[in-house]
Amino acid sequence: MRQCSPESDFQVEPAGGGVSARIIRYLGSDWAVRIPSYIRGLPVTEIGRGAFRGRNLTEVVIPNTVLEIEADAFRNNQLASVAIPDSVTRVGFLAFRGNDTLTSVTIPFATLAAADAAWTNRSEFCAGALSWRYGIPAGVIRNSAGVVVN
Repeated sequence: MRQCSPESDFQVEPAGGGVSARIIRYLGSDWAVRIPSYIRGLPVTEIGRGAFRGRNLTEVVIPNTVLEIEADAFRNNQLASVAIPDSVTRVGFLAFRGNDTLTSVTIPFATLAAADAAWTNRSEFCAGALSWRYGIPAGVIRNSAGVVVN
C-alpha cells in the first residue's frame, strides 16, 4: 500500500471550530486505504457517520490524529483486521457492522472506557457487549496489548 491515499479521495468538512477536519465521504476506488493525517493542512480528527460505508474496503489504516470514529463509519465492508490508534477516544454505534471478514480488532482500553457511560467497570467490557455496540464479530476484539477482550 502506498504512503497515504490522495487527499482527493476524501470529502471533508471543518471540525473542532475549523482547526481540524472530519472525513464525511470516501470518494476513492481503492480497496486498501491509508487515511492521511492531514487534509488541506488540517489534522484529520474525525471520521464521520457512514464515511466509508459500503465501499468494499479490505484494509484501512487510521492515523493517530483521529480522535473520533462516528456511527456506521466503516459499516458493510470486507475488512479483515482493524487497529484503532490510541488517540481515538470514541467509536460510534455499529461503526464496524457488516464486516463479516473481520478476524482481529485492536482497540485501546481508553476508547472502551469512553465508549458508553453505562459501562462502569472492566467486567462489563465483554466481547458480547462490544460486538453489539460496534458491530464487531465476537471473539476478534483485542486490547492495545493484543489480548483478546472477553
